[in-house]
Amino acid sequence: MILQVFLWIALVEFIGILFFPLCAFLFSSFKDKGFCISKVIGILIIGYAVWILGILKISSATQHSIIILVSILFFLWSVWFYYSKTTLLRLIRGNFSTFVISEIVFISAFSLFLFFRVHDPAILNTEQPMDFMFLNSIINADFPPPEDAWFKGLSVNYYYFGYWVFGTLGELAGIKSSVVYNLSLASIAGLSAISIFSIVFNLIHFRNHAFKYAIYSGIFSVILLLIVPNSKTFFDFIGLLFSGGLINSFFNPIDSINSLNPSWWWDTSRVIGFSEAGVLKDYTINEFPFFSFIVGDLHPHLMAMPFVLLCLSLIIELFKFFPEIVKFNNFSTFLKIFFTGLVLGCVGFINLWDYPVLIGLFFVLILVQIIIFRGKNFFYFIIGALITFFTVFSVSFISILPFLSSIYGADFHIEVFIGPNSNWGQFLSVWLLFFLITLPFLVYFFIRSLNLKFSVNIFLLSMFLVSLIFSVWAYLFMENGKVSSELFGRFFQIIPVYIFIFLGVYSISMNLVSRFSEQIEILTVTLICFSLLLLIVPELIYLDDIFVNGFARMNTVFKLYFQSWIIFSIASGLVLGISLNLKFFAGVFTNHLVNFWVISTSVVLLILFYYTIVAPINKFQKPYVKTLDGVEYLKNQSFNEYEAINFVSKNITEIDGIVEAVGNDYSDYGRISSFTGVPTILGWPGHQAQWRNQTEEIYYREQDVFNIYKSNDMNYVLGLLQKYSVSHVIVGPREIKKYQIDNPEKFDSYMDVVFENDEIKIYRIRE
Repeated sequence: MILQVFLWIALVEFIGILFFPLCAFLFSSFKDKGFCISKVIGILIIGYAVWILGILKISSATQHSIIILVSILFFLWSVWFYYSKTTLLRLIRGNFSTFVISEIVFISAFSLFLFFRVHDPAILNTEQPMDFMFLNSIINADFPPPEDAWFKGLSVNYYYFGYWVFGTLGELAGIKSSVVYNLSLASIAGLSAISIFSIVFNLIHFRNHAFKYAIYSGIFSVILLLIVPNSKTFFDFIGLLFSGGLINSFFNPIDSINSLNPSWWWDTSRVIGFSEAGVLKDYTINEFPFFSFIVGDLHPHLMAMPFVLLCLSLIIELFKFFPEIVKFNNFSTFLKIFFTGLVLGCVGFINLWDYPVLIGLFFVLILVQIIIFRGKNFFYFIIGALITFFTVFSVSFISILPFLSSIYGADFHIEVFIGPNSNWGQFLSVWLLFFLITLPFLVYFFIRSLNLKFSVNIFLLSMFLVSLIFSVWAYLFMENGKVSSELFGRFFQIIPVYIFIFLGVYSISMNLVSRFSEQIEILTVTLICFSLLLLIVPELIYLDDIFVNGFARMNTVFKLYFQSWIIFSIASGLVLGISLNLKFFAGVFTNHLVNFWVISTSVVLLILFYYTIVAPINKFQKPYVKTLDGVEYLKNQSFNEYEAINFVSKNITEIDGIVEAVGNDYSDYGRISSFTGVPTILGWPGHQAQWRNQTEEIYYREQDVFNIYKSNDMNYVLGLLQKYSVSHVIVGPREIKKYQIDNPEKFDSYMDVVFENDEIKIYRIRE
């Protein structure tokens, strides 16, 4: 296990070194010249190169082909090093402290979450079997798109690129998939840590040229992104205080919390919801990164995190020098625009929900640049800005066009949300800490803008921009038959958030009158306002997917809140860095306000760390062997199945396929196909219904599996097996229980037993 970890880390570091020259070019304004972000962009581009070469049938996605690709990259790096070693050594000497600290950040985050995985390695619960199925499907695939191991004969109909990226890394390292699964989770944490550290550190250093403040701010953002839970723990703490159990909780933290609610650590991710008379009216998911990591689902929203931060780094780099970028007068400009588009497309391929959010943020930042532009040739500036935006969008779209053209379109569309709003108690239970950090800064920024001469035009422009979204929604709301009293009730519930967005928009727009703020301050306010906007969106609209009634906006809240958490974490680090260099202390009253802000935020933050310490202890009490192998637990829990999985993995190919029982989602049904990547006719039908607009096909497959196990007609069964090109049938406890098989020996008449132990038989069609 230790050797595998060192090999994995060495490979990630090696990839970072290979791509450092590219990053130094793309992030020339960064203090670290892109060193921090080089690992992330390297892993992404290698994964994309393997994928696109496979799509074009130029090269397969085998270990041999990946090694050749990396060898070519190493040769190119060696040529660059030969001619640039003096520059590189000078760069290392000038930034040695930065490089060392960034590596400490990466290794620390990786090690912490690796420790979590070692103590809870089992691929067993929630959607872990599904994630593992995707990972194995991809590792088994020689060419994309990979075949769906739970839908024999058809490709994965899901945004699978995150699994492809980490599967490629696992193939390159030669580590088995059940270990790659857990190493990937730890790597996502490490890569996310170093990515957000890079953004905040470099922006604060760019503004203040204060190394110490930049380090503090970067580390603060890492803590907020990865370590801190949402604010429900703070309110639980207050409840504990008033219940009289506070002192006891410090001596028996787990028992004390569990006595209130055995699933307390899980409930922090299910805060916002509403039921009436026992009927669920609104159920949402409110996951945050730390929760996602301790749960252990290798899911797209989590895998995308370091790459979202990479994309934000590129967008911010364009934002900082936008007046120069839109002139299109050097090769560096074209390269930055191209890679921004490429990374944006890849992020959409990893988690499609991130794509419109990043496009929206990029558009907002361009709009901000237009608002604050004070140079000549304003018309040409706007034209250049639009060309830049559409070029990035076009590159992002074209880069993943083969994926988009290969998936079946699901019948999803945007709907107006007319259900119950999130109440403010629940809302603050998620966002109190971020509000405490960022909203006072927003107010401070607004107060500074009041020192300028009031502009009616800017006031009206700000009102128009802020009210535009609500006005469109209000019209659609009324079209749905709702009355005006309900409309006003909804408006007054969300108006506090709108007010803060207005303060930010007005303050930014006042830079038209006079450039009273620096670019990084404007960026910080924009990020805060955009995060607030993401929180408003699911109160107004939602993506209408297969979930209905009280679950209608579940996914919309889940995905937008998670993205808002990332952006808030960046903005909060920037607020700290800017505040450390501000002259707040002008008067006794202001001094007291600042002290109150710092103390109250610190108290809430310290209380929230209680969750950080106790939740993993609570979660990791299961008696698993300390390992990184996510399948190892089966040796003790179900050794017969463990043997069968090993046999299938070594002796049955994805071309052969298997049949196993079809059962409920979130269960151990479909385990053998999931754990081997050898496709079965159907697995987890509920999830297949989410991914595919093929309800009838899913139903027929389930019936066909039923008939394979129940029918005594040999020719009929053989016909069904031939229909799906499947040659092996699993007969184990799940199959016998599900299909009430009284005579499994019936398969002996036309099939051969190729594997048998105390519980499981595997049959192969007799040739």
